[in-house]
Amino acid sequence: MILPLQNDKSLCGIAPLNGRIVGEEDAAPGEWPWQASLYLWGQFKCGGTLINSQWVLTAADCVYGRTATSLKVYLGRLALANSSPNEVLREVRRAVIHPLYIKRTRTNDIALLELSAPVAFTNYIRPVCLAAEGSDYNPGTECWITGWGRIETNDSSPLQEVSVPVVSNSDCNRIYGVIKSSHICANSPTGSGPCIGDGGGPLLRKHDDRWVQSGVMSFFYSIVCDAPGGPEGYTRVSSYQSWIQSEITSNPPGFVYAGSSGLVSLSVPLLFAVSLFGLMLVYLQVFAEGGNMEDLNEQKHKIFNKCLCQTTQCFMNIPAAEYSSFLGAFYILFLLVYLCRGRNELSRTRCSDRPL
Repeated sequence: MILPLQNDKSLCGIAPLNGRIVGEEDAAPGEWPWQASLYLWGQFKCGGTLINSQWVLTAADCVYGRTATSLKVYLGRLALANSSPNEVLREVRRAVIHPLYIKRTRTNDIALLELSAPVAFTNYIRPVCLAAEGSDYNPGTECWITGWGRIETNDSSPLQEVSVPVVSNSDCNRIYGVIKSSHICANSPTGSGPCIGDGGGPLLRKHDDRWVQSGVMSFFYSIVCDAPGGPEGYTRVSSYQSWIQSEITSNPPGFVYAGSSGLVSLSVPLLFAVSLFGLMLVYLQVFAEGGNMEDLNEQKHKIFNKCLCQTTQCFMNIPAAEYSSFLGAFYILFLLVYLCRGRNELSRTRCSDRPL
């Protein structure tokens, strides 16, 4: 669910040329159309991601202490060694580093780059969706990382891709000791992972038909690239939605609220507000047709039977992070049932798929 679906947001996370099963080491042209390559004084420095037509998301460490005039960004580029007919080059008008960035601990390691001019979207250049506040990924969730970092300490020219599972912050903190809730960690048991030059690149997961960036590559443990080591640390994008929106006030990026299951979480208070409104309409309809309290109780009994059964089934699929708000809404529904004196009837009913 895009919040809301308009402007560049309608295109975010959709890669028309990403039709094959990802997993090969070399990425195909247009497979990751939001991938950006950041150059410092003409030399490749870091990765990044296009998040709307004029802004790129990267790590603060990539641009810390640098002037905007020293930076350039390529979009639509597949290989560092040669140019592509699908690529565009933009200078950087402004680099915005998070004001609370701490280099030593890589806390708030996130930055925004405003390009000198907007880019036109093609099948090879498109923005990625960003994980919204409250999004969470359980340990073991499969994600993807992309970048041009070195492989086995040799310079990597083609864009690389690799699958990595999410690691819990507690396990990650046993190694680093500085992991906060604003971090997210991942680690490949085979040792395939980021290397020098992959900083600022994305940690991605596909939700339905859209790719969502959940992390920005910040630091990794292994000294030798492509060798088993500790988990990699990423800046958790969902923790910075407010900051990103405060910096990009025109044509803001598309944020997606989703969890490990890939299911988009619904606004529970809104859901029950709509349900309550529907219940009021039933009351009005029954009395408008000349019905009495007995007719109303019968109709109410059918509605609550259906509603509670479906709510129970829905409750089984609610992510753990939503339990508190969902229980509050469930309690409101319970009060409605109590006030309508439907307790005895409901206790004798069973869930049914038959229409009311």
